[in-house]
Amino acid sequence: ATKIKLPEGVEVPEFITNLTGLTTEDLNTNGKDIAEVISEVQNLIDNETLVVAHNANFDLGFLYEHFGIAPAHFMCTRTISILTEPDKNASLKNVYARMFGEKEQTHRAGNDVEMTLDVFNRFIEEHGNDCMMFFKNKLVNMPDRELVYTPYNARVLDFTEKYDRKQTEVKQ
Repeated sequence: ATKIKLPEGVEVPEFITNLTGLTTEDLNTNGKDIAEVISEVQNLIDNETLVVAHNANFDLGFLYEHFGIAPAHFMCTRTISILTEPDKNASLKNVYARMFGEKEQTHRAGNDVEMTLDVFNRFIEEHGNDCMMFFKNKLVNMPDRELVYTPYNARVLDFTEKYDRKQTEVKQ
């Protein structure tokens, strides 16, 4: 995984260091300049690329905000999990554990990518390619984790308000 140097004056918060093990010194010593990384990432994603992420609104927001990249096609394994297993926890760690058993989640990019790819491939096995197309460019907005970014081409399924059947019944 590629590390990126921090902008001058920016430091890694203690919470992030505790979560990921990344430190300001490590990033600034071993990281690449962001301009170099932007070029590398832009070369990976074109209009035909399907970007797969577990929390796509966050990851795509990061790509757009920091790299100016807005993929035309994406699938969110968190969305797939919520829609196919609505009564289960949709965190990457928990979805992965249900499919493959427990695995330590380091919250490092490489580890999260591997877990997400495994989950995505399992969803393809379970649902098939044709059914998976239903999930393309879809996000769910949930009351416990509202969207922080909405891609220009996303179809948002909004579950922030509970559906009340009594209020929508037609009187006969």
